[in-house]
Amino acid sequence: MPFDLPQPGSYRDEALEHLRNLIRIDTGNPPGNELAAAQYVADTLAKEGLEPKVFESAPGRGNVWCRLKGNGTGRPVMLIAHLDTVPAQPEGWTHPPLEAAVADGCVWGRGALDMKNMAAMSLTSMLVLKRAGFAPTRDLLLCFTADEEAGGALGAGWMADNQPDLIRAEYALGEVGGFSIETPRRRVYPVMNAEKGVARLNVKARGEGGHGSMPVRDNAVSKLGIAAYRLSRLPLPPRVTPAAAGFIRTLARATGGVRGAAMRLMLVPALTDIIIDYLVRDPEQQRFLRAILHDTVSPTVVRAGEQVNVIPTEAAMQLDGRFLPGVKIEEFVEETADALGPLVTVEAAGYGPPIETPVDTPLFSAIERAISEYDPGAITAPYLLTGYTDAKHYARLGVKTYGFTPLRLPPGFPFARLFHAVDERIPVDGFCEGTGVLAKLCADFCGRHQNRAARTED
Repeated sequence: MPFDLPQPGSYRDEALEHLRNLIRIDTGNPPGNELAAAQYVADTLAKEGLEPKVFESAPGRGNVWCRLKGNGTGRPVMLIAHLDTVPAQPEGWTHPPLEAAVADGCVWGRGALDMKNMAAMSLTSMLVLKRAGFAPTRDLLLCFTADEEAGGALGAGWMADNQPDLIRAEYALGEVGGFSIETPRRRVYPVMNAEKGVARLNVKARGEGGHGSMPVRDNAVSKLGIAAYRLSRLPLPPRVTPAAAGFIRTLARATGGVRGAAMRLMLVPALTDIIIDYLVRDPEQQRFLRAILHDTVSPTVVRAGEQVNVIPTEAAMQLDGRFLPGVKIEEFVEETADALGPLVTVEAAGYGPPIETPVDTPLFSAIERAISEYDPGAITAPYLLTGYTDAKHYARLGVKTYGFTPLRLPPGFPFARLFHAVDERIPVDGFCEGTGVLAKLCADFCGRHQNRAARTED
């Protein structure tokens, strides 16, 4: 009996229910308390005859894993999400952040976009495929984890260290990608295939101490201030990575005309900053483009002195550094030190490497087909994330991750501004349709043409 994937409308309400139920479980990190959400997912899967596993990495910190078993023809595909969110204070919200209200065509609440939406989409997709008798050629895995908002040590990092055999997939599908961008001619759906490395840098300046009433020229605080000023005035040099180049070329093609041609000039390092300054008027877009075409460093913490009348002998600053794929940490520290100047010292206090997954893979091609079928005329673009995700932990096991949480947005929807923000929300129609896109992609890529009889034999 051939496998037939149910129409998305038949499980629309179910997907919406799972999203709202997950939002209502408070997993703000700190403290996290993701165990309740992990148990909800496990209980839901177990009711359908699946065999999920829950792992408590620390008291109250939960991770959940499940498998829809394939016949071993291909290596596994894993659907990933983090169950924690940033904390949400109720002040300023139109609807309470843990109420999961449905209003004005959206589901409102903390985690609606980051990223309980992907958890609900993935959970629903696995349930729908299981009920329909789907017999995959590849294992389809599900792994939802704790602690991503604090680096993932108790979540994806813990799973990679303690349960590597369960999550050693060929591919993973996760966050930050699959959303639509409107251009003058065509919609573009970026798919995250790369993310910058992250480095915590310690900067120190030393000088002569003394009484505040007797100024000294060799002042540590002044040296630190000069270094910080240099950093703001001398950005690190532009670099063009394959992911950034693919994204900008796709946007240029979708935009067309003179503006599209000018956008391509951003990829000429000698012209990068000039084109961004004169072509892009929106400050938020300028910051994003600079970030995907430069290594960046942001001063975030400054410490010096204990008493107002005492000149300190040392001043220190912490920097949040993000460096592009292809750049080594030693090279990044050196270029940062050059930008800061000779009055201070710089050292790395910890870092996570950048990652980049090629786009010439069967799964990326399948994503392109899925987008074309869902939204004819739309195009898919590689995407470089300026932040970090759990993909860094899975990459240690050789897992190739794409950010693909399919979501067609209504024009003008403030998508990027809602992450970690008051009034976080997701369009109901886009979420429900996206669940259908994800389920169909899993069916197509993992072996849609299997049948119930094959599954029974397995």
